[in-house]
Amino acid sequence: MAIGLESRQGVIARLQSILDGHMNHPTEPYVDIAYNWAVDQVGRIWELRGKRQSGANGTSESNRVGQSILCLVGNTEAPTTELVASVNHLITYIREWQPSALSVFGHQDSVPTQCPGQQIMKLIAAGAFGGVSPIPKFDDGNIGVPIPEIPGMQVGINVDGRLGEWTVKVLQRRLGITADGRAGSGTWRALQSFLGTPSDGIVANQSYTADELGNGISGGWQFTGRNSSGSSMVRALQAYIGVSVDGVWGEGTTAALQRYLNNHESAFTGPGVLRTELGITVDGRFGPSTVRVLQARLGVVSDGKAGSGTWRALQSFLGTSVDGVVSNQSYAAEELGSGITGGWQYTGRNSSGSSMVRALQAYIGTSIDGVWGTGVTSALQRHLNRYDSAFR
Repeated sequence: MAIGLESRQGVIARLQSILDGHMNHPTEPYVDIAYNWAVDQVGRIWELRGKRQSGANGTSESNRVGQSILCLVGNTEAPTTELVASVNHLITYIREWQPSALSVFGHQDSVPTQCPGQQIMKLIAAGAFGGVSPIPKFDDGNIGVPIPEIPGMQVGINVDGRLGEWTVKVLQRRLGITADGRAGSGTWRALQSFLGTPSDGIVANQSYTADELGNGISGGWQFTGRNSSGSSMVRALQAYIGVSVDGVWGEGTTAALQRYLNNHESAFTGPGVLRTELGITVDGRFGPSTVRVLQARLGVVSDGKAGSGTWRALQSFLGTSVDGVVSNQSYAAEELGSGITGGWQYTGRNSSGSSMVRALQAYIGTSIDGVWGTGVTSALQRHLNRYDSAFR
């Protein structure tokens, strides 16, 4: 069977199927997918168990001292040069923090299996997976989101608005707690602590039952009827991920959380959200004060006037074509605010949008259509307020 160059959503579905198979194994159910990482034929690197947990597909010793990498290729399918390059980047990354991972061997070298397939085994025997040194500095070009350390690393959550076990596991890993896919009082306390709200382990005053939102909630959920007032924790979460703030967790909040986890590898890690705010008014207007902050982050002259120079800097940061033009836009510059002075191409309502705006939307965690409107500006303002390191 050949897998080929799958789309991002296709790989997510494949990994979800593998996860389900591992967790529902009839004789040896796992607590998670068995692998630490996966690499697909496009060259995207996917964080599965990641570096915080040992793998579960080798011997006890190999799981302890090494990391498992799943190559998404068929048994006799030739790996692409992109896959091989990304595996080598990943090996180098692993060895930076786990120097005991010196040897590279196939799954079938330790247990009876055909994995990882004939072609991968030939490459291992030929010494093709030796790592690279030094690991290059880069911005990820697959979805336009700068992600540290590894090109193309993906978290791999399907954005479906369902708070299921996979979404919960990724959130739990980021929070540094046991990743069992079941969000109860311990998970809520960790999230409350990160967000700086009272830590009682309860998501209070919610308008939807836990069962309505997904199978990942196991406790600490207070349903108080439709049109409930919501909780301070959910309001803080909604502000953090850049979605409308009402304190009520619904499918829209889950979908925004999934997008945010996918797009921001460092989300929900570190000391929490308590930090100095820049104080941009979140009004959806792209005015001089918003432009100045963005320009300062990008390292260009901060004059509050966004023209071709500002757009070139933003395009360069986001990894899109650099021409200094925001093309194919549905709104005229003056409709969005007084901070735009040039490099703006208005082509009428229902225009197709630009690759730069799509990359920006992915980076700040909002809906992606390539068209800059007031919603994009509001999300940008929230992102600049919340993250001192944004656009640096």
